[in-house]
Amino acid sequence: MQEKLRAVRLRVGERIRQLRNFRGLSQEQLAEQVGNTPVHMGLVERGKANVTIDILTMIADKLSVDVAELVVPAPGLAPGEHTHIATQHDLEDIMQVVRRIKRGGGRRMRETQDRPTIGRRVSVTRPTK
Repeated sequence: MQEKLRAVRLRVGERIRQLRNFRGLSQEQLAEQVGNTPVHMGLVERGKANVTIDILTMIADKLSVDVAELVVPAPGLAPGEHTHIATQHDLEDIMQVVRRIKRGGGRRMRETQDRPTIGRRVSVTRPTK
């Protein structure tokens, strides 16, 4: 049973690290945002410390994912890919890029009904270094 618990802690910690890095946050920044210490956050990411469900929920919120995705990544995702709950800021950035593409294409594109919405999950892939 101890090995199973350790495996879960390792998986959760690795997932937190991946998502934290993707969001461009340091351990210190994330720890401060969730009311934790950087030392404990490092232990959690290495699977050497337990984390309460309250802290796990706050971490998920700060990383813009559902808490379940910290434990079990969404099915069907390739390595390096994860879901992200779009924020209003994310949607504004996306729409700004779409407008630039439309202007730069030299032709008008018709608006579609398939617009991103807040809270809708989108798949994001970031190249590994």
